[in-house]
Amino acid sequence: MEMYEKIRLLCERDGIRFSSLALETGLRSSVFTELKMGRTRSLSVVTLKKIADYFDVPLDYFVSPKESETPIAAKRRVLADTALMLDEAELDSLISMAKLLAVKATK
Repeated sequence: MEMYEKIRLLCERDGIRFSSLALETGLRSSVFTELKMGRTRSLSVVTLKKIADYFDVPLDYFVSPKESETPIAAKRRVLADTALMLDEAELDSLISMAKLLAVKATK
């Protein structure tokens, strides 16, 4: 998933506009425009840290999977990224389902 898309999903999750995100993090709105238009593909660690802190997500949320990443590790990353988009009740449901699947897998 591209960096812009990840940030867009976080904004959508929290009902935040890019302009509000820029204002509250001290970033220029053009940062997000440049990402959206594809003129910028990555952001500095300092900028990503501000965004990660704002949304309370780990910094590595924005890091693309490494080419050496195993298929199962990539799937685990997708699951973790998806979990970041859920509210507390949805996350509780996901955890319950995962526990059920884990118990079923051990039988």
